[in-house]
Amino acid sequence: MRIVEQEYISRSVKYMTLSHRWGDTNRAQLTISNYSNFKQGISKEHLPKTFFDAMEMARRLGIFYLWIDCLCIIQDSLADWDRESSNIADIYTGSWCNLAATCAVDDSQSLHVERNPPEIEGCIIRDSVGEPFKVEGNDDGARAWDGYVKNAPLMSRAWVFQEVSSAPRTLHFGRDQMYWQCSTQKACESSPSELNMSRKRYQPERIPLVESFQGPPGWAQIVHQYSSCQLTFPIKDKLVALSGIARKYGAEMDYLAGLWEPDVLLQLPWKLNNPQDPSARPTEYQAPSWSWTSINSEI
Repeated sequence: MRIVEQEYISRSVKYMTLSHRWGDTNRAQLTISNYSNFKQGISKEHLPKTFFDAMEMARRLGIFYLWIDCLCIIQDSLADWDRESSNIADIYTGSWCNLAATCAVDDSQSLHVERNPPEIEGCIIRDSVGEPFKVEGNDDGARAWDGYVKNAPLMSRAWVFQEVSSAPRTLHFGRDQMYWQCSTQKACESSPSELNMSRKRYQPERIPLVESFQGPPGWAQIVHQYSSCQLTFPIKDKLVALSGIARKYGAEMDYLAGLWEPDVLLQLPWKLNNPQDPSARPTEYQAPSWSWTSINSEI
């Protein structure tokens, strides 16, 4: 295992990416001082469990290149961060498949968890004439997705929201099983064809009334979801992480710090879900005060 500079890799090569939560004491970080050593090799002892499992998974899938942010961006170089952070959305867009450590609290935990196979596989029984058929224990796809993916600790991170939004497909390692997400469907091991996302048997999810917020189709939901995510350094990262998502929704010349120029006047009225949040307004400049990106709270 070693880092490889981009200039030595063909542009057509397949690679995978990893979405993860950093640990408090991340042992594996690319720095100016260890750059040369990491090009020669990285020992297993230097890799947190999440990284090692992701590398093994990529190998098993026949992919020999894996992009991990803290191993592919020089962490103590502001110049490298400024250059690479604006390309992260494109990196995940080009990924063959994104691996998400969805149930892991931090990098010290494994991608894999102990599970009960019959709960995933369902049970095979035979009818009166001896023909086997499968009975699945749970077809409540919407509740399973919300509980094990959407509301998982990993998905509360704004950078991860950008990564998963950009990747063509993501394999989530959930607490109960693996989940699949792409632009056309959601699936899991117990429902490999497609998750049943119908909520008819349950109370409908309460979604904020964001339809009146103008912009490209789907942007209102991006505003709601992204504003509810967390950033360790919102002052410098809030606009950078969002800009990668914005490139998929419209022309750069029309984009204005979270709003869109063609109907910007209709987007200026926005409000906090919790107006009493004392930490919503940062003390330092983060974004123009007329934009919802100037606030660190759910819109």
